[in-house]
Amino acid sequence: MNTDNVSKTLFDFVQTAFWPEEMKQDTISLAREKQLLGRLSSGKGLTQAEVARMDRPDRKLLYELLTQYIMFLTMNPGLRFPDDFLDDASDGELGPALLAYIAEHSWPFPQLLPSRSMH
Repeated sequence: MNTDNVSKTLFDFVQTAFWPEEMKQDTISLAREKQLLGRLSSGKGLTQAEVARMDRPDRKLLYELLTQYIMFLTMNPGLRFPDDFLDDASDGELGPALLAYIAEHSWPFPQLLPSRSMH
């Protein structure tokens, strides 16, 4: 599987799970980064309904993380993923393999984040 499939899955999820205008209004806080990465590595998928129930700062953090992965995958079209990488993903859910990959690799562009000393 190539990056086009993975980035499209992320893009479609972000477009329907978040209100981009709302996300632009908030600043990112890294205070709950460890909890978010722990949730992503839990072995469970993440639905749009779960995102809607998240606190706004947590949604903003997740939005920024997923947006960075969309950029990263677009910039690295040669990456390969296992054929079953998106098997548990759908229009309204990100699968556990994709979430575990994101949690393992964390931020692809940490230089875009506020300084860790600010939280």
